[in-house]
Amino acid sequence: MHLVANKKVDAKAVEKLMEILYSPQVESKLRVKMDEKRVTIPSGFPISPATELFLKRNESVFSAKTVELIQKGFGAAMSLLTIVLMMMKFFSGAGLDDNGTFKGYVKKVAEIEEELIAMEKDEKMDAERLQELRNTITNIRIEAMNKYPTAKLTDVTIMDKVIHSLNGTRLHIEAVLAQEEARRNTGKQGI
Repeated sequence: MHLVANKKVDAKAVEKLMEILYSPQVESKLRVKMDEKRVTIPSGFPISPATELFLKRNESVFSAKTVELIQKGFGAAMSLLTIVLMMMKFFSGAGLDDNGTFKGYVKKVAEIEEELIAMEKDEKMDAERLQELRNTITNIRIEAMNKYPTAKLTDVTIMDKVIHSLNGTRLHIEAVLAQEEARRNTGKQGI
């Protein structure tokens, strides 16, 4: 099929007409395969600017190679940006957290527990030392509670662990103190 038009006809109008003629809807209605590549078959007339517009409508502004280079460049730029942001976060101190400080509190409590167990095992209850340990537990609790509001914690349960360990050890100290008090009272009654 050849479409012939006067050279004074608007090229955009002819291009639009060709888009319609070569559309899947027209192809379906006519039940004829309309191959747009056949537009370039010579008809004896020169190819019009409208035909050239029609043929170029699917051409990309960028070649496949250019698109691939843009994608690779974008990927490299995003990788570089990620590295820069991570470095900024690290050097600004945002990469650091206070979990170690709070784990240190739990470690101190564990050391106090070990000392309590040793006292109980050896049956050498030193009331004065037990009072010091209870004061240490109180000081750790106060320090932890003062640091908590401004702490940068990645482990959101760490404060619960600190408080739980402090409470357990404080109860243990109180029980050992009560045993020591009872032992002393029993010893005094026998005199």
